[in-house]
Amino acid sequence: MRRIAAALILALAAPVGIAAAQPAGAPAAKPIPPEAQALFDQGTRLLSQNKWKAAVKALQGAVEKADHFVDAHVNLSLALRRLGTDQVPQAMLHAQKACELDFNHAQARYQRGVAYALLGNAQRARNEHVWLVKRALPLGPELAAVIDAKKEDPSRPLLGAAGLTGHLITGGPPPVPGVTPTAP
Repeated sequence: MRRIAAALILALAAPVGIAAAQPAGAPAAKPIPPEAQALFDQGTRLLSQNKWKAAVKALQGAVEKADHFVDAHVNLSLALRRLGTDQVPQAMLHAQKACELDFNHAQARYQRGVAYALLGNAQRARNEHVWLVKRALPLGPELAAVIDAKKEDPSRPLLGAAGLTGHLITGGPPPVPGVTPTAP
């Protein structure tokens, strides 16, 4: 009982942003180097400004410095797709890498589903859609729209690493359902 109480106290005292407990046998998460984080932040800002080529360059730098940076792979996948259909195979590679790094990352699964749809693999895109819908995630209907249209609607909000509300991740907390985020 004392061990449990001590473990609970240590877990509650852990700094915010650091996982207090890892699943048994799971490797500890690698930290993201500051240089990679800065490039990711820059690339994400450029994405929100529709500066696709510059975003790709910054996000490529982020994944070169930290190949384990899931959100950078996710946003790089999105940026590459926005450059044009000839970039979709490369975008798929980054969506796939993000899923390999974190199979339960909803935005990675969404990006992979979009890439599958654009590459003509509707069945695999539908598999990603089912995964999202089973978890009642708003990305499910967004992916269904891409699958049905067989193309992305450029007027739709960008859905990137934390795109559940249509906004890209900026390092802040996850979005709260029903609350519209405000600009900093």
